[in-house]
Amino acid sequence: MVRAKFVAVLALIVSCSFSLAQNEAKPKFVPGPFECFNINGKAKGRPHCLVCKFALNPVVLIFTKEPAAGKDGPLNDLLEQLDKLAALPDFAERDLSIGVVFLSPDAKDSTNNAEEEKSEELLKEAINREMLRKRLEERAKPFKKENDADRVIVAYYPLEGPKKYNIDPKMEQTI
Repeated sequence: MVRAKFVAVLALIVSCSFSLAQNEAKPKFVPGPFECFNINGKAKGRPHCLVCKFALNPVVLIFTKEPAAGKDGPLNDLLEQLDKLAALPDFAERDLSIGVVFLSPDAKDSTNNAEEEKSEELLKEAINREMLRKRLEERAKPFKKENDADRVIVAYYPLEGPKKYNIDPKMEQTI
């Protein structure tokens, strides 16, 4: 039964990956590290590289836009299933890590928007970023484990995504 669930979720991930691929249906290697602001986990409340954190362990990394209100059911279901999958004994010797990076225009700050000089705009960015952090903290609550050993790490990054990753801005999710 456990293996059947594992295979079903793995098939879902692979099919999503292939359906979301831009023009080619072959696996891609991680192009490099990037720092995103972590909402939960051991790096909670600060920028940290998920690629560095996950290292060579099996990983599912999802880049997604924040779903509209009431339209987040499929994403929540996927994250819940991945969290359950990561808890299976099959991964006792090697951790399965899951990272979901929310790409948002509200993630702008002085480190990624250095050309902004107007104090009003900087204040607006800070308020928007704080609201984003609070929304994502609520989204991360179902994945809270003891000792900040969360299996699903929730983070955010500016809307365009890490440069080397070539994330299509028209796509809602990239896995």
